[in-house]
Amino acid sequence: MSLTASSISASALLGIPTDVYLTGSMYWWIIVAAGLSIPVSVYVYLPFYHQLQLDGSIHQGGIKAVVWTATFQLCMMYGSIIIVLVKGVMLVGGLENVFLLNANSSRIEFFNFDFDPTTRHTVWSLSIGGFFLFTSMYATDQVFVQRCLALPTLHKARISQCINFLLLAGIISLCCLTGLVTYAFYFDCAPLIAEIVKNSNEIFPLFAIQTIRKFPGLPGIFATGIFSGVTSILSSNLHAVSLVVLEDLIRPSFPTMRDSKASLVNKMTVIIFGCVTFGVAIYFAKFQISLDSSLSFLGAMAGIILGVFSLGMFVPWSNSTGAGFGAIISFAIMMLLGISTQIAKTNNLITNDQMKLLITDNCPSFNSTDIGSPSVHFFIQKTDAFVLLRISYLWYTVLSVVIVLIIGTIGSILSEPQDPAKLNPKLLYRVNHNPLLNKAALQPSDETDGATVIRRQRNGILLWEIPRRLSPIIEVNLPDT
Repeated sequence: MSLTASSISASALLGIPTDVYLTGSMYWWIIVAAGLSIPVSVYVYLPFYHQLQLDGSIHQGGIKAVVWTATFQLCMMYGSIIIVLVKGVMLVGGLENVFLLNANSSRIEFFNFDFDPTTRHTVWSLSIGGFFLFTSMYATDQVFVQRCLALPTLHKARISQCINFLLLAGIISLCCLTGLVTYAFYFDCAPLIAEIVKNSNEIFPLFAIQTIRKFPGLPGIFATGIFSGVTSILSSNLHAVSLVVLEDLIRPSFPTMRDSKASLVNKMTVIIFGCVTFGVAIYFAKFQISLDSSLSFLGAMAGIILGVFSLGMFVPWSNSTGAGFGAIISFAIMMLLGISTQIAKTNNLITNDQMKLLITDNCPSFNSTDIGSPSVHFFIQKTDAFVLLRISYLWYTVLSVVIVLIIGTIGSILSEPQDPAKLNPKLLYRVNHNPLLNKAALQPSDETDGATVIRRQRNGILLWEIPRRLSPIIEVNLPDT
């Protein structure tokens, strides 16, 4: 449950219903992406970390308190969404009416197979781009890796990730359904076009308050659920950052530091980074942050980390020079792309082709179906602007991973490539033996028609050795004549 709480932020709790309200139900495909990422993280990356027997920062620092806090916060998030959803369904006449109204406005859409990467939400962008985004979170993010490795066995870590997926799918589905209910509630009076709200971020809070405001205590529970989305991410990341600072920056200089002092350093680090985080939050409070803008920067940065980890695991000749150079180049390109795109959106240089019709026929002081209001510019996506500025935010993680892998590999080759023979085998990913790859390579020796076949035994094979190992090496000793 704590993994799920760390997967959902307040921007997602507010942004997913709003996104579905404005553009339709395609976002539901992100659940498929999360499901595809779980096997990769638990069967490729986590076993690799587990065999290294990493310890230190993952086994200390109040992890149990953070886990239980996040579990409580997830319960509050679920409760707030369910309360608003149930009351909203009752007010609009039931689920049948919800789906009917959304179908009439073309919001029920699940099979957009457009191959254009500039189309914001398609099956490909959500499933492939979302797969890389969730893989970067579950396979390389300190918050998730720390909690999985803190479990006693790899089997329990896999079970926890499976439970995480079920809970994540549940809360994303609730948020998407809430977006459909929000449209059914405002189907003939869009508050954004009627200027009842100033920007799209206020649509879902307005819907929540208007549906549950007559019930004492429920608005407070809703607010608590939203704040739980903030604090769950904040507490998890502050805890993870404090341990990284302790283990990677402080302990190397003070290896004999006592646990009591280490705990004090952790607490001081949390306070410092917490103050910095709140300062940055206050500064950015004046900007409109939508789902795509937050996920674009998150995806770009997470992709860089995934790329560096994958480079070291799967490319045996990679070195620190190539990895560092790839990370820097990827960071520069993705930051330039992300900032330029947000500037273009702010100045209405990009227009949207997935925005659904918004109606204001029954608004008391407004009667127009014009959706050209500058209030919706953060959801616009297509025009004649440069193609990279129009690319869907879901492809940002893929781009950053590819840049790191390409630049990192080239940089390693041009500098001093690592000699795989001299490298610790534990630092390279190995494919476990299976009948296809090792059909006849487990027995020390065998005799066939006077020929002695000698096969080598190994606990695993390096990924880059697969083409050679598909044809087992056979040494044949011919009988004397």
